[in-house]
Amino acid sequence: MLLRRVTKHVTDQNWFAVFIDFLIVVVGVFIGIQVANWNEERVERGAEAGYLILLEQDVDVSLLEVESFMTMLNSLEKARQTLYEFSLSDQDSLAADEWPELIQKSLWSFDSLELANTTFESLRSSGRLGVLADRALVAALQDLSVLLKEAETETNIELSLVESFGDPLLFQNIDMAAIFQLPSMTEKRI
Repeated sequence: MLLRRVTKHVTDQNWFAVFIDFLIVVVGVFIGIQVANWNEERVERGAEAGYLILLEQDVDVSLLEVESFMTMLNSLEKARQTLYEFSLSDQDSLAADEWPELIQKSLWSFDSLELANTTFESLRSSGRLGVLADRALVAALQDLSVLLKEAETETNIELSLVESFGDPLLFQNIDMAAIFQLPSMTEKRI
C-alpha cells in the first residue's frame, strides 16, 4: 500500500507527498529501533539487578566462610602456642590424651578458604561482565579474582612445603619455631 502511494506520488511528481511518505518511513523505522533499544536496555538492567543480588549473596556466604575460617585459624594458633609453650616447659603440663588433638590441630590441619565467587566466574566466563553498569565494581571484582588466584597459588605452595616436612624423621633436625615464626628454643633458653 505504501509502495503504491509512493509510486503514484512520483508519477504525479508530487515531491512534497513523496518527502512526507519518506519521512513517515524513516521516522517509523527510527522509532521501532529506539523502542527495541529501550526494551533491550530494560532487559539488561533487569539482568544486572539479578546479578547484583546473586553477587550480594556470594559476598554474604563468603563473609560467613571468612569468619568461620578465622575462628579455625585462631584455634590452630592457640594449639600451636600451647605446644610451643609446653616444649619450653620443664614440667609435664599437658595430659597424654591432649597431645594427639594438639598435634593434629597445630601441625596437620590445613584447611583452605573457599570463597563463593560463582556469580562472578559465570559472568566472566560467559563474557557478560558488561551487563554490570558500575565499572568500579567490575574492576574491584576483577582485582579480587586476581587476589584469590594468588592466594590459591600461595596455599598450594605452603601445602607442598608441609608435605615435604611430613616425614617425622625430618623433624628431629628442624627448629619448628623458625617455621612457625616463634622464638627458637635456643633463643628462649639463653
